[in-house]
Amino acid sequence: MLNKYRLSCSIAPLLLAVQAQAQAAPETPAPVPAQVETGAAQDDIVVTARRREESAQNVPVSVTAFSGDLLAERSVTTMDQLTYSTPGLTYGRAGNSSNPQIIIRGQSRANLGDAPQPVLTYFADVPMQTDGSIAPTFDLASVQVLKGPQGTLFGRNSTSGAVLINPAAPTDRLEGYLDLGVGNYAMRQVEGAINIPIIDDRIALRLAGQYVKRDGYTRNISPRNRSGAALDNRNDTAYRISLRLSPFDGLTNTTIYDWFEWDRHGDGAVINHVYPNADYPNGHPLRTVVGGPGVSASNPARAPFYDCNTSVTCDIDLSFAAQQTRGPRVIDTGDTLTSQYINVAGLTNTTTWELGAITLKNIFGFRNVNITNLNNPDGSNLPLTTTYNRTDQRQVSDEFQVQGSFAGGALETIAGAFYLKNEPDGPQGFALAGFSPPLRPNVVQSARSLTSKALFASATYEVTSGLKLNLGARHTWDKVEACATSFAAPYPLLDANVQLITLDQCNTQTPVPVVVYRAAATVNGSGPFDVYSVPRVAETVMATGIRSSAQSAAWTWNLGIDYRASDELFFYATVRRGYRAGGVNTPLLGGRLAPFQSYAPETVTDVELGVKSDWRINGMRGRFNLSAFRGIYNNSQRGIGGLGSNFDADGNAATDPSAGTIIVNAGTARAQGFDVEASITPVPPLRLSVFGSYTDLRYTKIAIPTVLVAANAFPQTTADSAFPYAPEYTVGGNMRFEQPLGEFISMVLNADVYHASRIYYSPFKSDRTLSEDPYTLVNLRLDFENLGGTGVALGLFMRNVFDTTFIVSGATTTRTSGYNTVFYNEPRMYGAQLKFRFGR
Repeated sequence: MLNKYRLSCSIAPLLLAVQAQAQAAPETPAPVPAQVETGAAQDDIVVTARRREESAQNVPVSVTAFSGDLLAERSVTTMDQLTYSTPGLTYGRAGNSSNPQIIIRGQSRANLGDAPQPVLTYFADVPMQTDGSIAPTFDLASVQVLKGPQGTLFGRNSTSGAVLINPAAPTDRLEGYLDLGVGNYAMRQVEGAINIPIIDDRIALRLAGQYVKRDGYTRNISPRNRSGAALDNRNDTAYRISLRLSPFDGLTNTTIYDWFEWDRHGDGAVINHVYPNADYPNGHPLRTVVGGPGVSASNPARAPFYDCNTSVTCDIDLSFAAQQTRGPRVIDTGDTLTSQYINVAGLTNTTTWELGAITLKNIFGFRNVNITNLNNPDGSNLPLTTTYNRTDQRQVSDEFQVQGSFAGGALETIAGAFYLKNEPDGPQGFALAGFSPPLRPNVVQSARSLTSKALFASATYEVTSGLKLNLGARHTWDKVEACATSFAAPYPLLDANVQLITLDQCNTQTPVPVVVYRAAATVNGSGPFDVYSVPRVAETVMATGIRSSAQSAAWTWNLGIDYRASDELFFYATVRRGYRAGGVNTPLLGGRLAPFQSYAPETVTDVELGVKSDWRINGMRGRFNLSAFRGIYNNSQRGIGGLGSNFDADGNAATDPSAGTIIVNAGTARAQGFDVEASITPVPPLRLSVFGSYTDLRYTKIAIPTVLVAANAFPQTTADSAFPYAPEYTVGGNMRFEQPLGEFISMVLNADVYHASRIYYSPFKSDRTLSEDPYTLVNLRLDFENLGGTGVALGLFMRNVFDTTFIVSGATTTRTSGYNTVFYNEPRMYGAQLKFRFGR
């Protein structure tokens, strides 16, 4: 497996070694394939929204694209920062930052569970896995955000969008860069790339890498945290090797190996609210007295769970009050020290063979994801909830395309086939501690295999000058197979190094001994427990794997027309059908949850109208793009959380859902609104850009069964139904000012502003505690380019200029927990970067 063998390359010495030779290279400008000129003489990104290169202004779909240089000018260092530059896009965290939430047109996935993403991420045209769908932002050619269903041309179906990440490709020039950065929170960064043409027009090699280390901004004052390590830190390493072979004209083969690793302290969840007793007629989950004879304050084994009224270590209200006094940047995780490790490796091979009017293209991808996280999602020093999850998955995919251009270019076609297999590559597991010490933690192990196959075809025909008809169809077959087991672990929690059962053991469906650990000391019901108690006592638990599976298939299609009225004006209209595969909940559910063992596919029918325009008036030039959409989502897939222990009333922990969450088909939803992007260049040094998005979201029909509504797991009315992570509107703008300062230096100033309306992080609009008020964010960057004519640049940046604090994601978002927790944004970040370029 690729991530078992760490390739190592150091590009900095190579960069320095060729610096002198590169300075002697001809001073002719290098081609920039990521940009073209439009009719209005305005830079435009080349996109691949229809699996071929074309101007973004000629694509009949709503797309926002960024070149690598533009990402640098906006100080975008992580993919989630695209939120603040893209209309209608929101990034969050599905439980933690290793599993990003990507929201377009209001559609998201459950924080926990295995439902597929409504927005998929592609790296070099290969779909990334749901877990670990992260890509570093160094040495990129472009990032494209496509909006609306992507159900015809792309490898995996999605119902609301796709994010395409394209790395810089090898070129026929000796060129590269070295970027050194420092900043607050002890930030240090080294990044660089070198492009080596080995044989002109035949073989080229590109090496690129990045290392970023930064202290965390959420301080953990737990006495156990003797090192003082802060959460929300960065310790990231990544590199990429790209080799392009062109043995003869017309044939190109490009192989990319990408690897990155996070070794962080974890995300800083903050306890945000404790719900009142009145919300729980049968007793508050955290204040309920353990029943039975002899219950009294003098009997600590049967005292209230977290209502001692004496200490923050045994009282939820006192613990929450202490957190409010500290503020969101200082927390106390008690006995749990969190950790986060992610290792992702990928191999992509793309072959393109041009045969006159026909082009053959094959895209092979292999990806391996390894994640080990120990989380404290309750964000407090009480032993409310602790999770330990382990994921090791490998994915193989292949896509074959036949592209054609006929009738003098009037007819453009593409047809092909797609295959994907994602399966375990080692032990998988999830451990969830109960909400109070008397409850034993529940351990869930789910080995899941996903297979997706598809056939597709699409055509664009120019009916008359400027008027084109677009047709596309795709049929997809999906199958999910899961083997899961669930058992109560010895109190208090699984050891972080416990050996989980393997897929083969799970498939036997016979009891398998699993060694787990418990603390040697007994802890009563009114005090905290110690996850790392020494000595530990080993116990053996008999675990049995149970299989479940689901299959789904669907036709997806698109029908559209577009019309180029002039070089500056483009109109389009399209109707699309999108599809999100069905699946299974694990482990095998019982009792009242038995009907929810599987969930059906989600489909959407979407209509989009748009106009893209460039203009020039009295020397001023500008752009105005507008798209309006309306989508109807049937069998909307939503996560239902907070299904507590024994919710199914069968008395068997082995049939409780993974982490108390299941995916269900919630009913019919409607998403409608518009996105707008505009820019104006009143004088050449100054460009002003604005964008905005409005999304009207609501359920037109709720199909949640009464048993789940009664559990306070989903709103009872459409009016109370919120769409998590989806603000009603966002607006933003950028000012770019470029001014030469003498003969050998140029100054570029970028100022960005972003504003979002209220955002909900739970399904309930009535729960304002799990929402964020409208907020505004401002970023600044000042670059001095080509210092002294040497190709050296100095950049000064400041993100979150006014140190605004706001919630970016929910951590624990189920009201049945008795509390909720959240993650906060980055504080003010500032620093400097020194960049050395050569060969350009």
